[in-house]
Amino acid sequence: MAAALIGEALISASIEVLCDRITSAEFIDLFRQKKLNEPLLMNLKTTLLTLFVVLNDAEEKQIVNPAVREWLNELKHAVFDAEDLLDEIDTEALRCKLEGDDQTHKLTNQKSALGLREGAGRKVSQRTPTTSLVHEPCVYGRDEVQENLSKVLLSDDASKDDVSVLTIVGMGGVGKTTLARMLYNNNKVKGHFTLQAWACVSEDYNAVRITKTILESVTSKPCNTTDLNLLQVELREQLRGKKFLFVLDDLWNENYGDWSRLQTPFNSGARGSKVIVTTRNKHVASLMKNVPIQFLEPLSHQDCWLLLAKHAFGNENYSANSNLEDERLQTPFNSGARGSKVIVTTRNKNVASLMKNVPIQFLEPLSHQDCWLLPAKHAFGNENYSANSNLEDIGKQIALKCKGLPLAAQTLGGLLRCNIDSEEWNRILNSNIWYLPYGTTDILPALWLSYQYLPAQLKRCFVYCSVFPKDYEFEKEDVVQLWMAEGLVTQTDNGKIMESVARKYFDELLSRSLFQKSREFGFTMHDLIHDLAMFISRGFCLRLEGVESREVKRARHLSYARGEFDVAQKFEPLYGAKCLRTFLPTSLKTNKYREEFYVSKKVLQHLLPSLRCLRVLSLSRYQNVTELPDSIGNLIQLRYLDLSHTTIERLPGVLCNLYNLQTLLLSNCSSLLELPANIRKLINLQKLTLASCSSLTKLPAGIGELINLHHLDVSGTKIEEMPVQMGRLKSLRQLTAFVVGRSAGSSKGELREFPQLQGKLAILKLQNVVDARDALQANLKDKKDLKELELHL
Repeated sequence: MAAALIGEALISASIEVLCDRITSAEFIDLFRQKKLNEPLLMNLKTTLLTLFVVLNDAEEKQIVNPAVREWLNELKHAVFDAEDLLDEIDTEALRCKLEGDDQTHKLTNQKSALGLREGAGRKVSQRTPTTSLVHEPCVYGRDEVQENLSKVLLSDDASKDDVSVLTIVGMGGVGKTTLARMLYNNNKVKGHFTLQAWACVSEDYNAVRITKTILESVTSKPCNTTDLNLLQVELREQLRGKKFLFVLDDLWNENYGDWSRLQTPFNSGARGSKVIVTTRNKHVASLMKNVPIQFLEPLSHQDCWLLLAKHAFGNENYSANSNLEDERLQTPFNSGARGSKVIVTTRNKNVASLMKNVPIQFLEPLSHQDCWLLPAKHAFGNENYSANSNLEDIGKQIALKCKGLPLAAQTLGGLLRCNIDSEEWNRILNSNIWYLPYGTTDILPALWLSYQYLPAQLKRCFVYCSVFPKDYEFEKEDVVQLWMAEGLVTQTDNGKIMESVARKYFDELLSRSLFQKSREFGFTMHDLIHDLAMFISRGFCLRLEGVESREVKRARHLSYARGEFDVAQKFEPLYGAKCLRTFLPTSLKTNKYREEFYVSKKVLQHLLPSLRCLRVLSLSRYQNVTELPDSIGNLIQLRYLDLSHTTIERLPGVLCNLYNLQTLLLSNCSSLLELPANIRKLINLQKLTLASCSSLTKLPAGIGELINLHHLDVSGTKIEEMPVQMGRLKSLRQLTAFVVGRSAGSSKGELREFPQLQGKLAILKLQNVVDARDALQANLKDKKDLKELELHL
C-alpha cells in the first residue's frame, strides 16, 4: 500500500512529461502535416490534466477502496503505454491516431463513478519541529567534527563578514540536527554568545514564522504581530551590537532572495556572530555559506553499533525509544535532579519496553483466592541484556546493515528492545526491514520527504536507478546516457544539449545525498535510498533473479546478474515481457572485470527481437557475441546499444535503420573490422565509442554526416586517417584522437570546425601535414575547454 502511495507521485511526474510531449511544436506540426484531427490532440491533453488533478484524492481513497487502487494501477500502465505509442509515432511517422485515447477516455469516465473529486488533496504531513534540547546525552563518531566546528564558533574571525554562516550538509538521518544541538548547548559556546535562538525551518518555509521565533527567543517575550517589516525592525534593534548564535534547522528553500531578506536584521549583530544551518541540499548550503561547508558522513560501523546497542540494551542508563515523538516528549525531564522518577501505566508491554530503564512491573490478574485483597506490592524482575553474548553478536550484524545511519541504528535499537530474544533478533537480521509499509519506520518517511521535494524530472531519473542492484557502483556518464535513452531527459529550449542537462540532474541528486561518491569516478546508492527507489518503482523495475513470468508481463525496466554461462532457461520469464524498455546485465565489483561470460544464442535470435519496446540493450562482455541477427532492425525504439568487450566482427546493415539510436558502445571489440557503410542514417547518434578496437583501420565515409555526434572515441584503434568532411561534425565536444591524412578533407585544418572540443585530444601522424597553414587553421589556441593536447608523428 505504501508503495502505491509513493508511486502516484511518480505517475504525476510522468503525466506532466506526457502533456509536454503531445503539446510540443514538433508533435503538433506532425498532426497538421498529416491533416489529422488536431482537436483530438487537445482533448487528450485535457483528459490527462483531468486525471492529474484527481490523483491526490485517489491516493487517499485507494487506502480503503480497492476499486480506486485498481484504477490507479491501470492508470500507471496507461501512461506508460501512451509513452510507447508516442515514441512509435515519432519514429515511424505512420501511426496517425492515438490508440491510447479510448483507454484514457474510459478511465476518465470511471473517475466519476468512483467518486473522485478534483482539488481534493492529501493533508500535508505535520512533522514535530526539532528543538534545541539535547535528548542524546552521548553522540558517537562526531568528536572531531564537533571540535572543529566549536573552534569556528569561538573564533571572531571565521570569515570576512561580521556574521559567519556555518552549513552542515548530509542525507536524512545522518545526524545533522543532533550535531547542531551539541554545538548549541556546549558550555563554552553558550558563554561566548550574548544571545541564542533555535528555529526549525523544515520544508514549510515561512519568513514571518522564522523571524518571529528568533525574536521571541532573544527577547524571551511573546510577539503578536505578523508584519514582517515590524518583526525585522524589532529584531535588528535587539541584535544591534550583540554577539549571537542562531540555528536554522532543516532548511530546504533554494531561493537566494528569500535568504537575503531573512538574514538582513542579522547584519546589525556584533562581529563574531554565527548562524548554523542544517540542510540535505548542497545547493542550499552554497547559497548562504561564508565559511567552508561541513559535509556530515555516515557513522563508522563501530560507532553505529555503539548507538544501536545503547538503544537496544538500554545501557548508559538511557531510555531508547523507536517512537521519536515520545522521546522528544521526555527530553525536558533530563534537566531534573538525580533520583527523579516517571511512572507510566499502560496496557501494552511493547510501550513499557520502549521507555523503561528499570525492570517492568507486570500487574497480573488476581487469583480468585486473592481477589478480595488489594495487592501489597508489584512483582519485580531484572533482565541483564548485556550478559547475553549471543544477542550482542546478532546485534553487531544488524548494525552492519545500518550502513552508518544514526537514525537507522536508533530506530532498529528501539525495535530490538521490544524483542529481547535471539530468535526474534535473527528474524530481524534476516528480513528486509526496509520494505516495511510507509509509517512503520522513521527511515522511509525521511527519505520519502527528500524524494517528494525533487522536481518532476529528477523523480523519474532517481527512480530509474532502482534498476541497478544494491551496492552497484556506477559512473556518471553511463547513467547520463541511460537516462537520455529512456527519454527521462529532454532537449531544453535554451539550446543546452541533453548531456549537459542530464549531468546537471546527476549533480543535483548527488548534492541532495541521494547518490554517494565511492571513488574518483564511481558512485553508489545507499541501501536505504536504493530501497526507497525500489519501493516507488515496484512492478515497473525488476531484477530477473527469482522473478516469475506474471511479474514481468507489464514490467518496463529489467536488469540481471551476468553469469559465466547465461543459458536460455534463465530468460524464459521474459518472453511475455512485451513492454520491456531496458535489458541490462550487471556485474558487481567482485566480477566486474571478469572476461569469461557467455549467453545463449537463443537470446539473441528469439528473445531480443520480440522485445519491440526496448530502448536500452546491453550485451557487453559476452565473449560469444560475434554477430547480431538482422532481426535487430525490429527494435525501432532502441536508443542505447552496448556491445563493448564482445568479439563482434561486423554490424549488420539493418542496424542503420535504428533512427533513434543515440549511444553506440563498441569499445574493446578487438575483432571489429568495420562499421556499416550506411552509418550516416543514424541521424540521432550522439555517442560512438571505438576505444581499443585494435582491428579497425578506417571509419566509413558517411560518418561526417552524423551532425548530432557529440562524443567520438577512436583511441587505441589502427585508423590510418580521418575520413573526409570530418569538419561537418560541428557538434563534437569530445574527440579522443584525430589522425591526420594526406587528403585535404582529412587535414589538421579540419579541427577548426570543432570549437566546442573539451577534455583530451591526441593529434596523430603529424608527418602528413604538408602545409604549415593547416596548423594555424586548426585554431587550437581558441579551444578554451581543451585540457590536454598530445602531438604524435
